[in-house]
Amino acid sequence: MNINQGRGTGFTCRINMRNIILLFVFFIAICQAQNANLSGKWNGHIEIPGTQLKIHAKFHLDGEKWQGKMDIPQQGVKGLPLYEINTQGNKVTFVITGSSGNASFQGEKSKDTLVGYFVQQGQKFTFYLKLESKEVQEAKSQKLKKALKNIDAYITEKMPLWNVPGLALAVVTEDGVLVTKGYGYRHMAKKLPVTKNTLFAIGSTSKAFTTMSIGILVDKGKLNWDVPVQTYVPTFAVKDEYVSKHMTLRDLVTHRSGLPRHDLMWYGSSVSRVELFQRLRYLEPTKPFRTTWQYQNHMYMAAGYIAGQVANSTWENIVHNEIFAPLGMNNSNFSVDVSQKAADFATPYHIHDEKLEEIPLRQIDNIGPAGSINSNAQDMAKWLQLHINHGEFNGKRIISQKGLQDMHTAHMTMQGYSKDDKIAIGYGLGWFIDVYRGEYLSQHGGSIDGFRAQVTVLPKKGFAMAILTNSNNVFANLASLHITDVLLDKKPVDRHSKLWAQIQAAKKMIKPAEKVNFVQGTSPSHKLKDYVGTYENPGYGELVVEMKDHKLHLTYNNISTSLGHGHYDTFFTESQTAWEGVKPLWTFVTSATGEIASVSALLQVGVAEIKFIKKVNNKSPEGKSEKR
Repeated sequence: MNINQGRGTGFTCRINMRNIILLFVFFIAICQAQNANLSGKWNGHIEIPGTQLKIHAKFHLDGEKWQGKMDIPQQGVKGLPLYEINTQGNKVTFVITGSSGNASFQGEKSKDTLVGYFVQQGQKFTFYLKLESKEVQEAKSQKLKKALKNIDAYITEKMPLWNVPGLALAVVTEDGVLVTKGYGYRHMAKKLPVTKNTLFAIGSTSKAFTTMSIGILVDKGKLNWDVPVQTYVPTFAVKDEYVSKHMTLRDLVTHRSGLPRHDLMWYGSSVSRVELFQRLRYLEPTKPFRTTWQYQNHMYMAAGYIAGQVANSTWENIVHNEIFAPLGMNNSNFSVDVSQKAADFATPYHIHDEKLEEIPLRQIDNIGPAGSINSNAQDMAKWLQLHINHGEFNGKRIISQKGLQDMHTAHMTMQGYSKDDKIAIGYGLGWFIDVYRGEYLSQHGGSIDGFRAQVTVLPKKGFAMAILTNSNNVFANLASLHITDVLLDKKPVDRHSKLWAQIQAAKKMIKPAEKVNFVQGTSPSHKLKDYVGTYENPGYGELVVEMKDHKLHLTYNNISTSLGHGHYDTFFTESQTAWEGVKPLWTFVTSATGEIASVSALLQVGVAEIKFIKKVNNKSPEGKSEKR
């Protein structure tokens, strides 16, 4: 027997055993040192006395640092940032800063659960979270695919019935962009298709960009929603002195100024924004200040103008620098003049004699903050994400959570009540606030010649959509509600069939419009040439009456019509399309000296006829020479 060999073998065995033990200990140490992986969506609750408070948390690794957000549906909390997220082995801690009592979570992670204590103000409650499985995620994915198929089929089927040439759709969820897509044609004759990059006029959905730009300046301390606007721009004035001194930015954008629309004052006009701003003092109100909701575009123009003055800039520059640029909305613009230079823009259409007819783009730059933005599905998706993500985009804060919440909070009640399943709560800062099928909903429509847009946000459900069309009819609204039904996983309400049947029945009942009961056998008191001239109103500006082909023709705000004789010195508008189908009667008045002195027309319901005084020898009634 070789003793040395025997000893060597035993020594070797002891060394191997020791190595195995060391490797085992090392392996255990590695396992213990490996920190918990939190990636994914976690669903669960906090056990509080008498109930379970549901919570949802999302975690992702940003470099070497964990980021997270939490939703608490029962408290209406969504996207609450989580801080100081630490993992040591299976131990997990994170904090909700700013909460009373330094609220914190302290738990331990197993395979797919996270259990521990929620601590606030010295009180300790058990919490439980479970990682959402791949199977659940796949089921949700399949559900979304089914929803998209439903939405796609609805739009494709119904668009032709409503004479909608083209449509762009953007839908986003809290997880990202669900779809950006074009349907139909941006130009019918040329068969040019709508794409996600096709530019459409978005009309009054521009108002939310104006309120957000103001909200951003409020965050920066440059503006205050509730300070009289004369503090910022002393020249601001409306007809009532008290209202002029007390009007705030919040008043301007919640339609409670007391002024009715007065839209014909700006529609078609080429005067500057500054001049429109200066004319506000001459417009008649119809309601007392802060008592009644009355939609008003001029007040939004004024709000945007004031923001530009305070920032030593313009409304356009503020929106571009504070919203468009940070979001990467690189194709959006503020004027149809710019849109027409783009490679992909939609042509507007309206329905005439049951057929689609191409119409010119309407330039409304002077009233811009109320509705002149043009955008596409791709850019609008980014805008929607900003709202769903509580004022952040790609991790960058654009507006404070408080500022965004202020936009989506009702500040002014509205008259009337809803007869369907959408209940109007009030008007926020650039948004209508509704309850729809039990869910909180912010929405706004927008329309301008040949375009209709509808933007809808369900902040507590985590999805939003924008629908842009190049035909001004109700289909964008119908499609928005249908898509909302689908994404809420509720049976869609068949509004199409009901409304379509009502419209078709109404068409059969329509009779030719009755003519005004003019006194027969009368004639004008003057020769037609005596009515020719330039007439002026301090609020509504100038109109011109000319002779063409032995008839009077009137031009107001670059829109012209021939005038037919009604009776005495009253003439009627012959054009069927001037001023969006509004057909005023124009009554001329003779002065004591026997000359035509003025012309009046009912251009705004609820106020007296607007009187335009005739200029004499190229001079205004005050005797000042006309500026050229």
